[in-house]
Amino acid sequence: GDWRFVGNYRTQWSAIPVPYNTYSFSTDTRLNHLPEKITSKIKGFTPALGLLVNADKSGDSKYKTTQIYVSAGVIKKLTKDSAHLISVSIQPGFTNRNFNTGALTFDRQYDGTHYDPGISSGETYSAQSLNYFDLGAGAAYLWQKTPRKKINVGFSAIHLNTPKQSYYNDKSIKLDV
Repeated sequence: GDWRFVGNYRTQWSAIPVPYNTYSFSTDTRLNHLPEKITSKIKGFTPALGLLVNADKSGDSKYKTTQIYVSAGVIKKLTKDSAHLISVSIQPGFTNRNFNTGALTFDRQYDGTHYDPGISSGETYSAQSLNYFDLGAGAAYLWQKTPRKKINVGFSAIHLNTPKQSYYNDKSIKLDV
């Protein structure tokens, strides 16, 4: 087909009071049927687009991660018979992470005999939500002798811009590539 759609739902650790739930959706396509006005400018290359959405909620703090990524790439036939293809792509995206401390309890809130929510937890956060731009890229090579005999080799990396990951405004805490 011209389009690929993927949906996924996962729940784990249902025995704990607040189980983890993850939802994911993606779609992608080759843009084989673009108007001649556009394809004449990118002769020999087939553009491709995709979308990925992930949403995850976990634990008593309802720690949420929401990610939206758009993929854009090109595929190039290296031979007329399409036995050799190369593709390159980029994947810019946006992530929001947040949590709520209202349902959390801390050791400091126990007075020796019972829990007292009126006692300060002693925890302070510069923020309970963070947003960041993220960037990924990749390349792949495909050699296909027959429909059942092929080799596909590729490389990809995400977090190329090493986004900041601190709720305390500590710029040294980043996602590694």
